[in-house]
This record gives sequence, C-alpha cells and structure tokens, in this order.
Amino acid sequence: MIEHSISALRNYGVTDIVIGTGYEADYFKDLASQYGLILKHNPNFSTTGSLKTLEIASEDVDEDVLILDSDILYDHNGIEALLKDERPNLVLVGSAEGQKDGAYVQTTTTGRIVLISKDCAEVPDACGILVGIAKLSKQALAEVKDYSKTAKNPTEHHDWAYFKVDSDFYALTSNLIFTEIDDDDQLSFAVANIYPKVRLCLLTTSKL
Repeated sequence: MIEHSISALRNYGVTDIVIGTGYEADYFKDLASQYGLILKHNPNFSTTGSLKTLEIASEDVDEDVLILDSDILYDHNGIEALLKDERPNLVLVGSAEGQKDGAYVQTTTTGRIVLISKDCAEVPDACGILVGIAKLSKQALAEVKDYSKTAKNPTEHHDWAYFKVDSDFYALTSNLIFTEIDDDDQLSFAVANIYPKVRLCLLTTSKL
C-alpha cells in the first residue's frame, strides 16, 4: 500500500516524501533506499498517536504538504482533486457506504469541518468519512505541530487537529474508490471488493 502511495505521489510530481515510522520501523529502510525516501521515527509510538508521529515527521518541513495515511487503498483521482482545488487546507472525504470502519466528518453548509468522530451517533449529519488524505498549507501544518506539542491526549490522531487549530479546513467530498485496512477482515474486503476496482481505474487512466 505504501508503494501504491509513492507511485500516486510521483505521478503528480511529488518527489520529496517523508514517512513517519513507529512499529516495525526497520521494514521501511529498504523502501527508503529503493525510492529515496526520508524516514523519521517516533520512538514513543506505542504510547502516542499519529499526531505525535506527524509532528516528528514534519519537524524539518516548512512548506505546503500532502498527508497520507499508510493503511489505505485508493484510486489516484483523490490526490489529483486535492491538487487542483485552490483551497489551501482540504481533507478528502468519501462515502461511508460499504465501509466497516471510519471517522465521520461534520461540516458547515460551506464545507468547513467542525467535527470528526469515530462515533457516528455524534455526527448524525456526516458528509462522509475520512479517506486518509489531506492537503495542508505551510501555516496550517505549523499550527498542527504546535497543537501536538500541547495536546492533552498523547494518543490523539492527527486528523482530529484539523478542526481544533486556527486555520479552517474544508471537506472535499468525493466518490473515490477507497478503503482502510487495519485487520484481516478489512484486508479480505479490500482484496475482494476494492482492489479490482482500483486496478481497473488505474488501468483506465494509465496510472498503474
């Protein structure tokens, strides 16, 4: 899945790629050597969340960025949509239909994100669920890193910072083909239902 994302980023001209590592960090060394990646390790990964890993991974970054989760399978059109949209801070949001897990997104009528929750009951009017891909301006990234340094919950997920910092983040809703893969059940679902569609999409657009 990580090589899939590397390919997607390079297809759209993104060549400076940083991976924040935690569990099984040594696995990424061969990838880094093969693709010229930068690795940044979170030594406290077992007691902290992805917000802290993002803070560490981006400590030397002072520009606009794309942030991708490592456990997602998706077609590349989402990245293209983010890059083409002129709004500086965007979070890709897809349909919850058929998904076995997800973080639900609540927005205002203008699309500004005001809440993200794993509990769908807290977000009765959700516009969808997080895909795991976002575009952040230089300013927004700095705010997320500052928030991480003072966050009360050490295990907080980085996406939750998007509605807590000063910069406004907007949902870019899409009918993107995607899924998250956290366990064997999700892997089986992805192999049977998502990968064939992603492969067809990439073949059709000559991005495989």
